[in-house]
Amino acid sequence: MNIKKELGKNIKKYRKLKKLTQKEMSKQICMDPGNLSSIERGKYFPNSDNLVKISQVLKVDVYKLFLFENK
Repeated sequence: MNIKKELGKNIKKYRKLKKLTQKEMSKQICMDPGNLSSIERGKYFPNSDNLVKISQVLKVDVYKLFLFENK
């Protein structure tokens, strides 16, 4: 299991549930849209500050971003 990819999928899933574009969300968390895209694609792992900001914007507890579906 690739944790970065699974985390990215969850961030993208919750972002879409909130009907936010990457551009809108990246603005709210003061992050370059390209960086958010890289996180969602599993290329990069967000630092702890950005992880907290992401969870706040998505209104999801941080731990829920790490609840991955069993495959």
